[in-house]
Amino acid sequence: MTRPPTAADGTARLAEARVVALAEYLRAHLPELTARLQAELAAKVTDLQSDPRLLELLYGSTESNLETLTEVMRYGIPEEDLTAPSAAEEYARRLARHGTSSTALIRAYRLAQEYVLDWAFDWIAAEEPDPAVAHAAGRTFTRITFRYIDRVSERVVHVYEAERERYLANRGTVRAAMITSLLAGEPVKPAAAEAALGYALGRRHLGVVIWGGDRRTSTRELHHCEALLAEVATAAGSRGQPLLGRNDGAGSWGWIPLGHGGELPDLAEIQRRVTAAARACASRSARRRRAPKASGCPTSKRSAPAAWPWPRATGPAR
Repeated sequence: MTRPPTAADGTARLAEARVVALAEYLRAHLPELTARLQAELAAKVTDLQSDPRLLELLYGSTESNLETLTEVMRYGIPEEDLTAPSAAEEYARRLARHGTSSTALIRAYRLAQEYVLDWAFDWIAAEEPDPAVAHAAGRTFTRITFRYIDRVSERVVHVYEAERERYLANRGTVRAAMITSLLAGEPVKPAAAEAALGYALGRRHLGVVIWGGDRRTSTRELHHCEALLAEVATAAGSRGQPLLGRNDGAGSWGWIPLGHGGELPDLAEIQRRVTAAARACASRSARRRRAPKASGCPTSKRSAPAAWPWPRATGPAR
C-alpha cells in the first residue's frame, strides 16, 4: 500500500528542484565564478603563485571541476561513477613536476569547497523564500560537494604521486648519466650539463665524498648524505644548491658551489658542523680540495679518496 505524500516529501522535491536551478545558474555564470575562485585560491595558497603557466592551468582545472559539479547536481551522478576531469589531472601532474607539495593541492580543493558553499548558500537564501526548502537545498548541495571533493581529490592526489615518482626517477637517471659523463671527462656542452643537473658549473666547487658503515645504496642512506652535504655547504658559506651524485659503492659524491672568488671556506666550521651532523646520521664525510668549473668534477672525485684519512667526523660506534 502506497503511503500518502507528506510535507517532508514536498520539501525534498522542492529542494532538489532548487539544487538543479542552482546548477543551471552556476553553469550560466561559469567563467565569472571560475575567475573569482582562481584568484581566491592563488591568493590563499602561495605555492600556486610561483609560475604564470601554473596559474593558467589552475584556471582550467577550476573550470573543469565546476562544470563537472554542475553535471553531478543536474543528473544525480552516483559517487562511484565520479571521475576527476582531465584538466584537473593534468594540473596535478604539472604541480608534481614543478615540485609543488601535494598538501597545497589538497588545500586548494578544501578552500574551493568552502568558497563554492558560501556562494551557493547566498544564492539559495536570495532565491528561495521557504526557509525549510532553503535549508534542505543547502544540505543537499553540501552533501554533493563533499562527496565530489572527497572522490576527486583522492584521484588527483593519486595522479600527483604517480607523476612525482615517475618524474623524480627520470630526473635521477638523467642526472646520474650526466655526472658519469663529466667524471669520465667526456665532452659535454655546459648548458646541457647544467640543465640536466640543475647545477651551475662555471665556478669553483668544493668536492665532497660521504660514506657510511653500510655501503649499499638505500633511500635512508641517501637522505643522510643529503643532510650532511647541506651542512657542509652551509659551513662553507655556499649560497647555491649542492649537487649529490649516486652512491657507487665507495660512497656518495657531492659538489658544493663556492662562487668565483678566491677566499677559502672555514675548515674549522666545516669540521664542527660535520661532526655534529655525522653523530646524528651515523655517517662519515671526507673533504678535499676545490676544483674549478666542469673540469673540476672529475678532478675532485679522483682526489677525494685520498682525504679519507684526513680530518673527519666519525659517527656513533655500531
